[in-house]
Amino acid sequence: MHSLFTDSYHSHEFCLKAVNEDLFKDFINLFNNYKGLKPDDTNLYFEQGGDINDYCTACVRGCGEYETLSIGEVIGEYACDHNNTEFLDILIKHNYSLEHVILYAAEHDCINAVMYCIFKNKEYVNTYGHRNKTPLYYAISNMSLPMVYLLLDYGADPSLTYSVAQLNYLDYALWVWENYDSDVSWHKDAKIRIIKLIIERGTKVTSTKKLSEAQYELLKSLDNTY
Repeated sequence: MHSLFTDSYHSHEFCLKAVNEDLFKDFINLFNNYKGLKPDDTNLYFEQGGDINDYCTACVRGCGEYETLSIGEVIGEYACDHNNTEFLDILIKHNYSLEHVILYAAEHDCINAVMYCIFKNKEYVNTYGHRNKTPLYYAISNMSLPMVYLLLDYGADPSLTYSVAQLNYLDYALWVWENYDSDVSWHKDAKIRIIKLIIERGTKVTSTKKLSEAQYELLKSLDNTY
């Protein structure tokens, strides 16, 4: 059912667990008739008693792990995919956390949605997601210099660690520099500038032993304390 709300490469299967199933099904039918979701209809759904925490989908993410999403999370993803913050206003109105939204927005390079979340609450900037990855992880993955600037300026902490390996975001930025190839001309420069930005925040790698020879040589050329 999630695929009705968003254009996604994930595989999905229907998993309805709603407080008011008839109301929820009417909402889905309305979506199908309009071939899209409208803020007024979404707001009316909640005013009529729809529960923002209803589970409306189950999906298998790219990593192969099973995940259930609430209708609030699905609407947040829809807002990001369609660059429409009116849906985020509705979530705020119903006291819904934007933690899932900022992680999804950062992963899909939706900078307007990321800004919306941060402007509502700066604490969202270091939201922990899957394996303790924060929005900064996804911004680095996308080699999105504007997103990295934004997150760092609003307090993203590049010294935080994620995954079992306990890497921080300087470790990761160096790994991306060496391993992520791109045909986009400005990506090469962006990868270097992202590393510089993180170094300027005073971040050190967790261990030089984790670095490849090429990563270590680059690091020494950018930070003379190594």
